[in-house]
Amino acid sequence: MHRRYSIKGKKVFQTIYKLGKRKQGQALRIITLPDLKENSAITKISPKVKIAITISKKYGKAWQRNKAKRRIRSILTKLISEIKDGFYIIISLKNQGRETSFLSLEKELKFLLKKSDLIN
Repeated sequence: MHRRYSIKGKKVFQTIYKLGKRKQGQALRIITLPDLKENSAITKISPKVKIAITISKKYGKAWQRNKAKRRIRSILTKLISEIKDGFYIIISLKNQGRETSFLSLEKELKFLLKKSDLIN
């Protein structure tokens, strides 16, 4: 996943957490928000899609959190072309995700994105 898809700025995160719609599975949780032009906290330029990956420090040591982020980023690299334009997405990995295999994570992320009506 390329850096141009990253969400940047504390106010943008706060707005997404406050107004976004939440969906969750066993290992993942996603929060989605369409690009709101009238909202000043969201950037005025409509991106294709902006994505952030968050993991709590309770998940484990830094190398474990980084490994989990790399797994999710590689899954998103495959799916990025299928995701609808103009959405902000925050993906959080739960502590139960530590024991989850790569294929299960991929399957669950696809399911949550379909459930949120972001991919077909």
